[in-house]
Amino acid sequence: MSITIEDIAREAGVSKATVSRVMNNTKAVSAELKEKVNQIIEKNNFKPNAFARGLITKKAQTIGVIVPDISNPVNGVLMKGINQICQSEGYTVMISESREKTEKDLLKILEDKNADGIIIISNNRDTSLSHELMNKEYPIVLIGEADKDSNSLSRISYDVYKASMEAADLITSFGHKRIGFIGIKADPDSNKFYEGFHNGLAAKNMIITDSYIQFGEHTLEAGYESMKKIHEENKDLPTAILACSDFIATGAIHYIQSIGLKVPEDISVISIGGLEYTSYLNPALTAIVIPYEEEGIMAAKLLFDKIKGGTKTSNYYIDHKIAERGSLAHCENLSSGKEMEVYLL
Repeated sequence: MSITIEDIAREAGVSKATVSRVMNNTKAVSAELKEKVNQIIEKNNFKPNAFARGLITKKAQTIGVIVPDISNPVNGVLMKGINQICQSEGYTVMISESREKTEKDLLKILEDKNADGIIIISNNRDTSLSHELMNKEYPIVLIGEADKDSNSLSRISYDVYKASMEAADLITSFGHKRIGFIGIKADPDSNKFYEGFHNGLAAKNMIITDSYIQFGEHTLEAGYESMKKIHEENKDLPTAILACSDFIATGAIHYIQSIGLKVPEDISVISIGGLEYTSYLNPALTAIVIPYEEEGIMAAKLLFDKIKGGTKTSNYYIDHKIAERGSLAHCENLSSGKEMEVYLL
């Protein structure tokens, strides 16, 4: 038979309210009485039901997480990091997907459920949402690139611009000059991806030709279709492709192979993401690797710092790294042997 708060109160000779005050530190209790109650709690290994504690403290011991797409594997890795910290703090995680509802709608739902804090994984650049979040009195942390309207919100991200510049530098260091780019249509970060990539090429006195640029959804199919359009619109194919996600890169590789070409012998492919599965592709995918799990861990730690009274607004960039694998080859080693074109500024 499980021990209840009534049993603890009876043994201590106090009221249930006094036991609750001792456990939750809500009101002053004499040191002697507090020690007595705590000894009885420890002796009976009493752990209150989280729901019951929530009724007393008005806290649900719950962290709300809003994600744009549960099926996106990046969000799964982020959630792994978030959940790791939440479990260590004794909190449960409530996930809400913003595909059908707006982030504002989900925010209201999580508020009504007394979530103790909220993490938003979002590509949304809705200015009104940013202003609304800044006016909230409970802890909120965002995962994703910052914009000018949300600089006063705590946020964890990686440097999209820097990552794409380094991708450009890596590809050109392998001798490539005909380079394609596939971005994510609905993702405002694609502008920063493209800006960084463009400027990385500009530093080498090169530009990317318009017919080598495509934007699609964050799906395997979009990667396939974007690579197909590049193929159909160009007599001379690019010798290298930068894809803004692993899914897009994987879809692009599938199309390249479907028309009888090889990666990297005919076309090299590099992605930004570097999820674990990409190292098991054939060929293994060269990537700018983003430590998404670490990003989730840092976001959760920052949120709990706020829950415990921290008031400082913090914006952190996590470090990325380059993983050179089998999908990137030196241009002079390409099987096509075609002369490379240079696009001068």
